[in-house]
Amino acid sequence: MARRQDQAVEFTRYVVGDDDLADELEGLSVDEYAERRGIAVADATEKAGNTIMQRNPVKHLEAENEAFAAQLDEIKDGLDDLLDPSLSREKIVKGLQALMEDQFPEDETQTEEEE
Repeated sequence: MARRQDQAVEFTRYVVGDDDLADELEGLSVDEYAERRGIAVADATEKAGNTIMQRNPVKHLEAENEAFAAQLDEIKDGLDDLLDPSLSREKIVKGLQALMEDQFPEDETQTEEEE
C-alpha cells in the first residue's frame, strides 16, 4: 500500500500537476491513505488467506471481491484523471505507465528477474 501511495503522489505531482494535493497525499500515513481510497487493509490473520478460506470461504471471497472492487475504483480514478483534455500526450503516457506499475507491480518484478 505504501508503494501505491508513493505512486499516487508522483502521479498527482507530475502528471496532474497538483502539488498541494500531492503534498496532502504524501503527508498521510499508509492507513490514512488506504482509508481515503476506501481500501480495507487486511490484518495479519487475513493475510494468512488459507486459514480464513478454510474457516469461512464465503467471507474470504467477499473480502477478495472488495479488494478487486477497490482496485477497479483506483484504475477508474486514474483513467478519469487522464481524460483531462489539457494534458499533453507525454503526460497521458506517463500517467498510464504509472497506473500500470501501481496496479500490476509483479510485472515489474518479472522484468527485473529476466534481466
